[in-house]
Amino acid sequence: MEESDEPYVDADDFPREQGDRMCPRCGCCAVGVGHYSPPEVVAGTLTATIRIQPNPSSLSREPYHDPSDEPEAWFCRGGCDDRGEHYKSKRTSVTFIGRVKKANPSAA
Repeated sequence: MEESDEPYVDADDFPREQGDRMCPRCGCCAVGVGHYSPPEVVAGTLTATIRIQPNPSSLSREPYHDPSDEPEAWFCRGGCDDRGEHYKSKRTSVTFIGRVKKANPSAA
């Protein structure tokens, strides 16, 4: 299996506000953890990358710490882009920040 070049983000890398982890891009939304599906490249007249975003209500506050679990990622609950600007459309309700960095089981 090929390793993704998408970033891994450690839980301690997020700024905190009143106990919640906050989005490092927009700074005003909490982040959550959801199931991670690598993006799919769709070929056609235009090449596009499609990422399946989880439902906002399915996001949890903490990642699972078992490295054998399904891949997870951090998502901005408010749906901001890479510049920290929120999308005008409510169609995009959460956005990908980075993959959850799991502990190495051999390090334990």
